[in-house]
Amino acid sequence: MVAVKRMKILTAHGERAMSILIAALLVASLVAPAIGTAAAVPSGMVTIPDSNVSEDVPVGSEPAIDVSRLEGNVMASDHAESLRVIVTTPERAEDYLDNGSVAGSSGQLSIVLEDETNSEGRRVAIGSEAVRDAIGYTPRRVYGTHEDGEEWSRPVDVEAGMLVFEVPHFSSNSI
Repeated sequence: MVAVKRMKILTAHGERAMSILIAALLVASLVAPAIGTAAAVPSGMVTIPDSNVSEDVPVGSEPAIDVSRLEGNVMASDHAESLRVIVTTPERAEDYLDNGSVAGSSGQLSIVLEDETNSEGRRVAIGSEAVRDAIGYTPRRVYGTHEDGEEWSRPVDVEAGMLVFEVPHFSSNSI
């Protein structure tokens, strides 16, 4: 028996909603200095490996966020080595959830956070500029759907040019 933990995250602002790993996010409209300098790492965060960032979009289409913009630009407070980030569409994100239902699944962007090893919650950070360029604004809240269909929401903070939010836990499914 293997425990699988997956998290789907969504962003919403007004009537516009999108999925983002974080899911996606922000409390203030000010953005901190650009990512890529030593000072641009939120406190206590570790960058996830570039090999853990991928895309799953229909053939012939382009993702709302180019994966290269997220490489080195997604961080976690714990278990960064086992966290996977998948840039996809809301329709395809449903395939990652047991119940096949994504909350607030309008828009063209969905980010799936997946961890098949660690179910503990953690803070996640995503580059604010990449998200803002993809959806046209900086979100103030993230909306998530666990693999089991449970929905949740968290406020987003901006720290060192990153959208930072808490993912409460990753749901489990025995295979």
